[in-house]
Amino acid sequence: MSINDTKKSSLLRRATLVFASLCLLVSTGALAQNKTVQESPVAGVPGFLTESPLTPPMASKMAYTYQVGDVFAAINGGRVAVFNSAGVLQTTLQSGSGFTTGMAFDENDALYVTHFSQNRIATYDKDGNAGADFGSGYSTPESIVFAANGDAFVGNLGNGIRQYNAAGVFLGTSRASRVDFIDLAADQCTMYYGTEGNFVGRHDVCTNTALSNFAGGLSTVFSLRLLPDGGMLVANGINVSRLDATGAIVQTYNTGNISGWFALNLDPDGTSFWSGSFGNDSFYRFDIATGNLLTGPIQATGTASSGNLYGLAVFGEITQAASADLSVTKSDSPDPVVVGGTITYTIVVTNNGPDDATNVVVGDAMSAEASFTGIATTQGSCVLNANDFSCDLGDIANGGSVTITATAQALAEGVVVNEVRTSGDEPDSDTGNNSATERTTVG
Repeated sequence: MSINDTKKSSLLRRATLVFASLCLLVSTGALAQNKTVQESPVAGVPGFLTESPLTPPMASKMAYTYQVGDVFAAINGGRVAVFNSAGVLQTTLQSGSGFTTGMAFDENDALYVTHFSQNRIATYDKDGNAGADFGSGYSTPESIVFAANGDAFVGNLGNGIRQYNAAGVFLGTSRASRVDFIDLAADQCTMYYGTEGNFVGRHDVCTNTALSNFAGGLSTVFSLRLLPDGGMLVANGINVSRLDATGAIVQTYNTGNISGWFALNLDPDGTSFWSGSFGNDSFYRFDIATGNLLTGPIQATGTASSGNLYGLAVFGEITQAASADLSVTKSDSPDPVVVGGTITYTIVVTNNGPDDATNVVVGDAMSAEASFTGIATTQGSCVLNANDFSCDLGDIANGGSVTITATAQALAEGVVVNEVRTSGDEPDSDTGNNSATERTTVG
């Protein structure tokens, strides 16, 4: 389990020099007894000198209230560097030592950080204050994700996928063999995982049953994140790859022919993602659709380095732990309508669940054969223009609905085309019902 030598040669040369120096120090007795060489999260890349796991954990350097879009970079030395969405360092969290890797936020916005080298998971509250460790019994934990019910799943190199309740009580193990990074599907049972091989596997954590692989033919699968459309982004060593819902590679991302792409997470805007390379310890933000580089490079360690960046999290990041299938319907009356007559549109937005939908918005556009004259909604507020309107509906509970009534005056003979779309913050399992179109004949 190593990345291609031709793609990591410069990193290995640097790391080998460090490792050789450490060996010399050990042989001469120059190392203090409270020091050790911690294993790197990537096979073939030597470890680095850090404090022993027996060293008392260090507290967070300073309190900082997380903001949506903040990027958390897990780096060597037991640290997490916190940057704002523009890439400006805000604070550094620290607890213990060694390599930190995967991270996730619980429903209370607390941050959980896997300490790969120390077999522990550190926690920080939403203001960055260090808390008690979460759970126990890990063997090189590399990733963590939360289910909708608050349970946590931890991917371990040494003992598979371990499940804990919100209090950190161990509930059981699924796939009791090597697992690196993981992500849980919206069905709350299908776990996608990598082993730093060339495939993405799947396992049913509800029944502890192996499933068919999702994708193959990749380079080296490191971090992975599911997309709302059933596809996936994979930090693939040589690049970042986007897979469609069948597991086929449909797009790749890179900048400057960088290798060592390892860390990855989704931005809250739903249209971009962040990824980082341990080859240069820098991270970047890309547009998912276009592949354009939006932000970066941002140096995670504050100075030119390599072999230290092994995880990214984004506050407010999109996960599959909560999902809401929004749908919208539209009807018009009368149809046909005479020139100068009034068309009444009735729009119903429904949340089919399974979770509540938050920050639901509606956008509507109409062709020039008519002009809007009025609007009303049973929830939220709307802004009306001559040929379009937008509504902020707020939250819609599972099974709930909101009705919008809009009126328009027919201005000229022809066909009035009116299209409405809706969306919310949560992943939507069926985007095919998020829009509706009505055509009204004027004559």
